[in-house]
Amino acid sequence: MTQKALKLFQLLLQVFAVYTILDKQFLVPLLCLATAYLIGKYAIDSTITGIEEAVEAKPA
Repeated sequence: MTQKALKLFQLLLQVFAVYTILDKQFLVPLLCLATAYLIGKYAIDSTITGIEEAVEAKPA
């Protein structure tokens, strides 16, 4: 997935979490926010890995 798609998915999860909090359900928002956090962590890790691979592949 691209970075933009991951950010949009995180936003969707966060909006859904707020909506379900208003409906007095608390397990669903917790899972949504935890998933959004993990997606953000994955996006950062994949970006760093991609940068490192690009630097290693660059001829000196």
